[in-house]
Amino acid sequence: MPTIEGTVQYKSDKNGRFAVKMDDIWYGFNEDDPEVEEGNVIKFRYSKNGKWNNADFETLEILDDKVETQPRTVKSNVSSTDWDAKDVRITYMSARNAALELVAILSELGGLSLPKTTKPNPAKIAIAVEAIVEEYTDEFFEAALDAKRPSKTKKAKPASDDDDDDDDGD
Repeated sequence: MPTIEGTVQYKSDKNGRFAVKMDDIWYGFNEDDPEVEEGNVIKFRYSKNGKWNNADFETLEILDDKVETQPRTVKSNVSSTDWDAKDVRITYMSARNAALELVAILSELGGLSLPKTTKPNPAKIAIAVEAIVEEYTDEFFEAALDAKRPSKTKKAKPASDDDDDDDDGD
């Protein structure tokens, strides 16, 4: 059995099954809680089981229990997320999905203009289909961006009290 020594990057407890991450590799302890913290330097023996690394709990040694006090980045930190860029990526992927759907429908109905060749050439057809998908993606993406960008010169008028839509007879 090989031995590993390193600093705990992360400790996981999912449904009572424990694992630690060291040097970007996970090692599973199954139901045995290794009782270590991020930043601890530990050493243990492990075995490979396919793609899994199974730690031998009985050989676990905590070599340095001093937890490093470096700041930990939180994945859900709202201030570090570029929501506008994320929104644009989502819009692009939606446009791409719509383009793929349209091209699939056009293909089924025989409405695609593909290169005419004497014998089937899958490479040329793939390039032509990709170009068509890109064209529709760009068209749908621009349309989606234009649809959600409010005009800077036109502002929505606030509803007045006169525009009451209630038909209660008042």
